[in-house]
Amino acid sequence: MAPPDEPENGEAEETALDDWHQAIANTAYFLWEQDGSPEGLADIYWQRAEEKHLRQRAYDIWLREGSPHGREGDIWQRARKALDK
Repeated sequence: MAPPDEPENGEAEETALDDWHQAIANTAYFLWEQDGSPEGLADIYWQRAEEKHLRQRAYDIWLREGSPHGREGDIWQRARKALDK
């Protein structure tokens, strides 16, 4: 599940962002369970899950558009851009 790129309307944007957050939550929960369900580390697991999804998003962009030399950082920024909106 990828973060929304360019939403067409507010409702679509909200739905896409909800889907993105749910995917991160599912991954964070899976990682937390794998590590034995330690207490008090929710933020760490959320960040780890978000990082995994952002890396996948950047890789998907790279596969779709290629990565001309010197644009690696641009692809990473574009993968993160949707979360900053």
